Amino acid sequence: MGPEYTQNEQPAAVCDRCGGEIYPEELVHLIDGFIICAECFEDYAYEYFESCMIAAEELTEKRYTYDDD
Repeated sequence: MGPEYTQNEQPAAVCDRCGGEIYPEELVHLIDGFIICAECFEDYAYEYFESCMIAAEELTEKRYTYDDD
């Protein structure tokens, strides 16, 4: 659970995914110009990188490596 806020404290931003208020003390992710709150980050990241997903069997077929030597 996040910190308690007073009724007088104004949000510093709004999450572009859920529309939730973000207060000055909170950390956010700024991704391609979009403000993403901590609660939305996992789902947003999954959707953002979904096009990069492949079946594990394709790894052995294509022999992906980090080292091209």
